[in-house]
Amino acid sequence: MKTSLTRQLGFTLIELAVVMVILALLLGGLLVPFSMQMELRSVSTTKTTIENVKEALIGYAMANGRFPCPAVAGATGVEAFATAPTAGTAANGICANFINGGVFSFSPGFVPGVTLGITPTDANGYVLDGWNQPLRYAISAVTDDAALTYVFTKSSGMKNAYTVGCPTNCGMSWIAGRDKSNATTPTPALVNNQTLLSVCASATGITAGTCNNAPTTSQANKISSSAVLVVYSLGKNFATGGTGTDEAANLNADAAFIDHTPTPTDFANGEYDDIMSWVASSTVFSRLVQAGQLP
Repeated sequence: MKTSLTRQLGFTLIELAVVMVILALLLGGLLVPFSMQMELRSVSTTKTTIENVKEALIGYAMANGRFPCPAVAGATGVEAFATAPTAGTAANGICANFINGGVFSFSPGFVPGVTLGITPTDANGYVLDGWNQPLRYAISAVTDDAALTYVFTKSSGMKNAYTVGCPTNCGMSWIAGRDKSNATTPTPALVNNQTLLSVCASATGITAGTCNNAPTTSQANKISSSAVLVVYSLGKNFATGGTGTDEAANLNADAAFIDHTPTPTDFANGEYDDIMSWVASSTVFSRLVQAGQLP
């Protein structure tokens, strides 16, 4: 008598469980590198966009003899002049916002993408970083002692700065605190050495918008004190950032900004993932001379 055995097709529950575990391990190994790739792409996109914005800002100054004011919330990506107490125009350079609310506005300063003609922008005309958040833009609010107008955002303000204090217009020489007739030796009348925007390695010790006023420690913390403008992203943690000391310093209205490599939440000054770049006065000087906007 022949006995036929019926073979059961399919997998047992144990076999299915083993397969699921293997798939989970494989997918987990793939997803981690993918998320890292996406993060690196966002960082790279942000850095490239910031450099493009800097070039656009310098190009605007080369063509117009002034930098545009930052855009503010609700300004649809155009530069925003002050409306009160004095109406701002290109003739006086009074912006609604210079540094995160600054003098005449409580709105953060954004890149004026529409004014610069940069594309693409979002529906509000703001230039976005790699996390689809508006890039921030701040510019020095240094005023001309002779006319009390803002030299970087005023038409020909950089060219004609400090007209009373020099036999001829000092221009960028006054901004650097140097006599135009002797560009290597500061004179008593011009030795104030205009402090523009400061870029610091840490928020620790920031005083009056500078990296540190103590001569023995200031150089260690100071990256630059001659930044005309800064362009920056709040990074991946834009929604929750600003709780650490260093990131908070990039959100207030003083003239000191913090730039360093990313740090975790347990770092002494908290988490930091902002991405920043700036344009120094020496770069502005050379580029505007090339364009014929400065003598």
